[in-house]
Parts: sequence; structure tokens; C-alpha cells
Amino acid sequence: MLVDIKEIPMMWITHPKSLAYKESMKDLITTIGFKNVTEINGESIDKEGLSFLDIQNKKTNAVAEAHIKALKLHEPPFLILEDDCAIVSGDFKTEFEVPECDALYLGSHNYGMVRNTSTRGGTIASFFDDGYIQVYNMLGIHAILYLSDEYVKSSIEYLEECISENRYCDECIAINMKSHLVLSLQNPMFYQKDGHNDELTKTSVNPLF
Repeated sequence: MLVDIKEIPMMWITHPKSLAYKESMKDLITTIGFKNVTEINGESIDKEGLSFLDIQNKKTNAVAEAHIKALKLHEPPFLILEDDCAIVSGDFKTEFEVPECDALYLGSHNYGMVRNTSTRGGTIASFFDDGYIQVYNMLGIHAILYLSDEYVKSSIEYLEECISENRYCDECIAINMKSHLVLSLQNPMFYQKDGHNDELTKTSVNPLF
């Protein structure tokens, strides 16, 4: 299936106070030429009297809820980006000849879920074909092209599970990734330019087999 990400719906997850990220995302939208764009604003969090862990839980739950809202807006194919996404290099394409699969990650992450734990260098992948790899446990939901109704439905369920368990919102999706055909670019198009995950999300995953 040929997919041009400029022509399909693109939703981007942001926050009312994320002004710098909003500006950089608007520049990215112009650079790529997206034509059907929806901004999804997450809920604000009252941090007063909360511990650091409680704040992190509330933040990731708010992100998960924003993703759920985005996942319910359109029929696939559609693309969801987070507002800290940036293009890895100036040499990128917008059209992809995608094999039949549930989703294509246009981003990457060095962290994978191993024995139910987020683990650096733990992402497991295998070679697929035509420049794609199959990923089985990769974290990071900052740039995903959703391609099947079933996977959209499952992703909503996984995110709801993360909310109920106060887990980071990409962990349940990574744990259940092995139950679906999820592909990734060998060289990511987008990375998270947030000052914490830059190098972890620019790194290409090395398939084990």
C-alpha cells in the first residue's frame, strides 16, 4: 500500500503551555506539507502537593488520554506525532510503500520492554523487507503511522490499561507489540527533541535476526 503522509490525517499531541514545542511543530508541519492536521491538547496538571512520582504518573496519564482522543478521530491510515518530534535529517521522504501490517513507526527508541521492565538497549527487532524491520517491544509512541482498525482499537485498550495501572503510556503498547505486525523504518525519520531522548530516539535499531 502506498501511503503519502502529507495526504492522510495527521494529529499532533501537545499541551496548552508547550509554546516552544507548538512553534517547532508548526514549522515541521510547513516543512513536510501536511494538509489535514488536528492539534490535540492534553489536560493541564495541578502539581501542588504532589510527589515527583505522582506528577510523572499524572503527566503520562494525560498524554495517554490525548493519544486515545486522537486515535478515535479518524479511520486509518493516519499519523500521530507528539509535539517534541523533529526530523532526523533534511533527507526525508513522505511517501511509503508499506507492506500489509498494523502500524509503521516513523520514529525509533533504544529502550525496549524486557521482562516487563523498560531497558536501555533492550529493543528487539528482526529484518522484514524493503528497508523495514519488525519490532517486538520498542518504547516510544512519538511518531506512528496507524494502518489497521484492529491495531487502533488495541492501542486504545493498551493505553487505557496503562492509565489504570499508572504506567508510562508507551509501556503497555510495547509489551503487547509482539502480538501484532508492527514495522519500523531502519533509519528513523523523526526523533524526540526534548533534551532527554534525543540520542536514544535518533539511534537506528539493530535487528537481531
